[in-house]
Amino acid sequence: MPTGVPVLETMASLYTRPHQNAAPSCIQLPALHLFEGQKIGLSGPSGVGKTTFLHLIFGLLPSVAGLIKIGGSDPHTLTPHARLQWRTQHMGFLAQSPQVLPTLTVIDNLQAATWAAQTRFSSVQAHALLDELGIADLSKRTMAHLSRGQMQRVALVRAAMLRPSLLLADEPTANLDDVATQQVLTFLTRLSHEGVAILMASHDHRIAPWADAAVPMQHGGLACGLN
Repeated sequence: MPTGVPVLETMASLYTRPHQNAAPSCIQLPALHLFEGQKIGLSGPSGVGKTTFLHLIFGLLPSVAGLIKIGGSDPHTLTPHARLQWRTQHMGFLAQSPQVLPTLTVIDNLQAATWAAQTRFSSVQAHALLDELGIADLSKRTMAHLSRGQMQRVALVRAAMLRPSLLLADEPTANLDDVATQQVLTFLTRLSHEGVAILMASHDHRIAPWADAAVPMQHGGLACGLN
């Protein structure tokens, strides 16, 4: 069993989901401990709350109860500006629709990310990581001319260059064929061997053998304010 302070710890997290013309419901989210170098997969049908859970951890949504700690600290207690800085230093997030600068090239996007994080940009490293994911030939192409799957792999390189301790990934292989999927999983495995803790939400059956453990999520909204 892993020991030490978890990179990620969640306990009894609740999120209020609003409904038009109806009372809100609460989503009960799983409790878990994710340690350095560990890979955990979130599974479950669409609408069960996998993306919501990742957004809560990353600080994009407020929880209404429970505890979310990263490296023993609770970033949700920080001011929005301080939380943004803290998140940039410690966490990476691969969204289903990556946030990119569409008019800039792949390399320019990677350089902009390191500049925003106030870290050193290495062109050699960037090209090596792109090559590892089979997209080195796209380095001078603008992001607007990439497919969704190609954008996701660029976003993965961007996250790796910032060296997070925790990487959250939302369906990173959904738009990839078997070859590209294997490249992504091999890439993520190498990151985990370097100490990065990874939490991935996915419907993809190809993920199951890759993960060290699986956390299934099921439908079952709770009425807010009721035990």
